[in-house]
Amino acid sequence: MEIPELFINLSAVVKNILQSSTPSARLLAVSVLADISGKILGRVDMASGGTGRTLALQVISFVLDQILSLVTPNVDIYQADSAVELEVKRLLDILFNLVENHLYVQCLMLNNICLVIDRLMKMLNNVMDTEKTDSSNHEIAEFGRHGKPLLSNLMLYVSKIMVSCLLNLEEVDAETSQILDALKLQVENVCKCNYFGSYTGIRYFLFLHLLSTFSCMRHTAEELKFPRRNASLSFVNSILQLDKFTLDYTKKMLEGNSYWYSYKAGKTAACQGAWSTAAFIFKQLITVVQSNSCSSWVKSLAKFSNSEEQIQLFLLSDEGMSIVPSESNIGERGCTSAFRTNYCNYVKNLRRASDTLQDEILAAFDMGHTFSFQRWFLTFRAKVLNTVVDMLKLLDTILFIQDGTGSGGQPEEGILLRHTSSQTLDPLIFSSMEVSCRMMKLAREMDLLLASSMGMDRQSVMSVSALALSCSLMAFTAGFAFPVPNLHSSESFRKFGNSDGPLHALLVEDLVGRVRHIDCETRKYLLLLLKSIPNYKGCFSPRFRNEGSYASHEAIVLHKICTYSVGEIFSLQNEATRLYQDGDAGSQILNRGPLLLLNVISKVMLIPFRTPHHFFRVRPSLSSELFLTNEDGQTVHGLSISPGSHLSLNLCLQFKNMPAGMPGPPKKVYCILDCTVQHSQTSTVIRQCKGQEAQSTKIDDMMELNEKLLRYVVGPTEAHGLHCRARPNDSCSVVNEYVSFELNDRGQGFTSCLFDVSSFPIGSYRIKWHSGFVDSGGSYWSLLNANDGPLFTVREVETV
Repeated sequence: MEIPELFINLSAVVKNILQSSTPSARLLAVSVLADISGKILGRVDMASGGTGRTLALQVISFVLDQILSLVTPNVDIYQADSAVELEVKRLLDILFNLVENHLYVQCLMLNNICLVIDRLMKMLNNVMDTEKTDSSNHEIAEFGRHGKPLLSNLMLYVSKIMVSCLLNLEEVDAETSQILDALKLQVENVCKCNYFGSYTGIRYFLFLHLLSTFSCMRHTAEELKFPRRNASLSFVNSILQLDKFTLDYTKKMLEGNSYWYSYKAGKTAACQGAWSTAAFIFKQLITVVQSNSCSSWVKSLAKFSNSEEQIQLFLLSDEGMSIVPSESNIGERGCTSAFRTNYCNYVKNLRRASDTLQDEILAAFDMGHTFSFQRWFLTFRAKVLNTVVDMLKLLDTILFIQDGTGSGGQPEEGILLRHTSSQTLDPLIFSSMEVSCRMMKLAREMDLLLASSMGMDRQSVMSVSALALSCSLMAFTAGFAFPVPNLHSSESFRKFGNSDGPLHALLVEDLVGRVRHIDCETRKYLLLLLKSIPNYKGCFSPRFRNEGSYASHEAIVLHKICTYSVGEIFSLQNEATRLYQDGDAGSQILNRGPLLLLNVISKVMLIPFRTPHHFFRVRPSLSSELFLTNEDGQTVHGLSISPGSHLSLNLCLQFKNMPAGMPGPPKKVYCILDCTVQHSQTSTVIRQCKGQEAQSTKIDDMMELNEKLLRYVVGPTEAHGLHCRARPNDSCSVVNEYVSFELNDRGQGFTSCLFDVSSFPIGSYRIKWHSGFVDSGGSYWSLLNANDGPLFTVREVETV
């Protein structure tokens, strides 16, 4: 018997059970149906063949029909039925899990939801007309005093599934476009309905906002291949118009003192990139929160949302969408003045937002361990904006010629790449590689953020992964922005910063490890770029198994921009090689590279920045605390030892803040101890960092140590256990020690080691540390430090 036939038989049995008057029996039947259908649809052969779609359609139709049968009977539409609502929610959970776990069901789901909304709206209108209900006799505002109306809650659950479908939508063909257009009409009907309260209206307006931004994003990516100035203008106007409608509903909700639902609406707006709505809501809520901690949190949200609103409004304006001059305008005196004005305003907006994050939020709000994720995420956003600003300033130097004065009123001269020399070109290449290296580091920082956030929901993982991909793409394009032949071979540029290999190879590796939906030709170009790099060993760095597991609509758009960028770079590299072989300076080619980077940056920045849902999960993150004593039981912190001594350490690690759903602490946790000595100094003093500098230093240290620990955990290193390493040309030596802890049921582990600091000169030193573990599924997770490593001093023994 075929699987679809088996499901028909199963659904018939379940349908009979659902006629039972016992709620527990009905819920059990629904759970069995969900479990079996989920496992069947998860099979590889289901996803690749037509059987999976057939079964998925049967599941969706069965569940939605059952929901309609529950809400269709003659019930008072203004009162809640908690038992029916629980059953409806359980049925909708089946659909939500299908959408989250099986990407090929998105269009099927949206099409069926469109039909169901149509039937529900007709049913609601008929009931209201038949009963000739006087709305003034009922509590229609939000949810009523005596319970949440069933249909209103049903529409909220449905909107959650619709948003998930849209976020997971990979490609939009003609059929999908028709479904989205039909769904848009139904959603507009919901927004116009007088029955649903302000919160439901806001959620559906926010869905329309998300739909419009995604349409704008998709058309923006398509413009890379088929340039059409202002092709996205209609979507931009729609976004701005929807902002106005949403604000009207928000004002009504706030007037009704529905502060908790206003906060939830602000959270939804931030997570969907509707920053005007989020900024307005959080600003209004500042005056109504009671506690100091909540007040600080809401104020931070208001400032953060306002800064993102200013960026978004500028990007959607005529100025923001007109910062890329045509290739023919580059270098023509007077022709680019309008572009330059827009360009300078663009940079100012990004800089202002970055300053707000750093000076008004991160510096003012002592977030502590409870807000560790939030602080890290905001710090990342500020660093991305700063790096983009530095990229744009570099491009300003290259692409634009001023007609006398720059933005500050001082005489300036742009650098034309028509007559290049090493004196003019080398500093530009160096600056380009510097910002490229920084942006790649930010992409990897997001990988570590994901690996440090166990229990993060799927949509948050998708959002953070897309941010990492956008950084990697900009880093790649910036690194290859100057198509100079044999650039990879130059000793001045072959290695950069503290990278372990050629920067260009690392850029390609990083991008290849993230993209999954690029065509074969683009992947071939990337591999050919790798092969062209001298001394490339062809060995990718170890990567987290749990990173970038999901695709999202943003990721799909980024893949299209990636395909464009890689193709252009490969073409420019080949053309530059040919021109230089023919003795041509290739100045036009050199101009096209930076222009490509500007184009990529402008398209990437147009992708709506969305806050992950996890950002609003305010609670301490998964972490560990390390205690160190010497062999005499003395605390290492503040300890003094004589030169040439070793530290015999006893270590205790405490696993903290285990996320809900985790059965218990991991069996084994790995840890790295790290201490550095500077050879150029006869003594060392620990420099105290404060504020943002301290936060950035902590993140940098954590990334460095985690990279070493990951290499140790996933494969052999040059030496195991105790080892002291110094790079030949470095001015410092690094002592690393790897240890592991077997944890008990209370999350505690104990071990000991000998830490060789015998070569350290007189001075003060901090033992930095980092820990991580591998779960039962083989995924690597990083643990945040709940305390700093200890300070110890090497001090000359006083002789009497």
